[in-house]
Amino acid sequence: MPGNFSPKAAFRSAGELRPVNNLRSDSDMDPNQTSSRYQQSQVLSAGREQLLLLAYEGILRFLGRAHRGIQQGDYREKHIGISRAQTLILELRRTLDFSASPELAHNLSRIYTYLLEELTHADGEDDDSRIQHIIHLVSELREAWLDVSQQPGGARVAPAPPYTPSDQQQ
Repeated sequence: MPGNFSPKAAFRSAGELRPVNNLRSDSDMDPNQTSSRYQQSQVLSAGREQLLLLAYEGILRFLGRAHRGIQQGDYREKHIGISRAQTLILELRRTLDFSASPELAHNLSRIYTYLLEELTHADGEDDDSRIQHIIHLVSELREAWLDVSQQPGGARVAPAPPYTPSDQQQ
């Protein structure tokens, strides 16, 4: 894990995320996918602070899927969960704003790179302990972001309950 990183300190001057503009429209989706439409609506109406929280929650949801895949011997599910988590982490790393806060962006980039490397190993080795470790780290990042966003002058994000891997099944 990258050295001297404090999630709370890192988010005091959080880098910006760019909005995602390549989501499918409702007409492209199966009418039975109400959960997908709800999630799409959340993303389209979210501010950049809320997008970061949604990204962390998505990563955790997909890692939960990978964890369940390993436990159940369903390696396709494991791989899908890891792959989707990696996609979100890559997007977080891609959207870091190094001009707004170079030190923060550099630290987060190192953390995201570490997460990606660990997930690559977890996928290749079917290593659930690595997935659990990444769940722990991403949960800490999420909680730090929530703490900072609730401070006076911090980003305004609606409070969310603590994440547990069984919260969502996708």
